[in-house]
Parts: sequence; structure tokens; C-alpha cells
Amino acid sequence: MSTDRPLRTVEVKTPVRLDLAGGTVDLWPLYLFFPGASTINMGIDLYAKTSITLKEGPPRVVLQSLDQKTSMEWKGHQNQGRAKVPAGLILHSLFLDYF
Repeated sequence: MSTDRPLRTVEVKTPVRLDLAGGTVDLWPLYLFFPGASTINMGIDLYAKTSITLKEGPPRVVLQSLDQKTSMEWKGHQNQGRAKVPAGLILHSLFLDYF
């Protein structure tokens, strides 16, 4: 079995929202704490993209951030210590652990 053959890839792309004023007070439950608050935001043609590829072979996880120019890899099922996670991938690693 080849370890490079993708079995399935899921890609997601979503537009970035730019908050100009009152950012996030339009989201529940935050708007409950600020009655009458206004928010000004706009969508721009910049997208956040992510992809997950399932491949054959032994378990291996690769986190990569193209805009932060950083990546990390570990083998096995568990992240072996958060101290080794580069600053640009901490949030990615937390999401991976959660799901």
C-alpha cells in the first residue's frame, strides 16, 4: 500500500468578514449584553481555506498554515505536547484536539 494515495479530500472555503466597528456584538449571546448596539462589517474577496485529506498508511497528522509559513507533523493519534506547537498553529491544534 502506498502512503501517498489520497482516499478522500474535503476542502472548505469561506469569505473573510472584516469588522469595522462593533465587531462580534452581532453574534449571540454577545448582542444580549449590548442592547441597541450597531455593527459595521463587510465581506471582502479574501477567503479562508482549509482542506483535510485522508490517506492510506500509518496515522500521521500535518498542520500547515500557508500565510504564517509554518507547519508541524506528528505520527500517531495524539498531539504529543502543546509546547512544541508553533505559535501560528496553536488554534489549529486546539480545533484538531476538539474534533
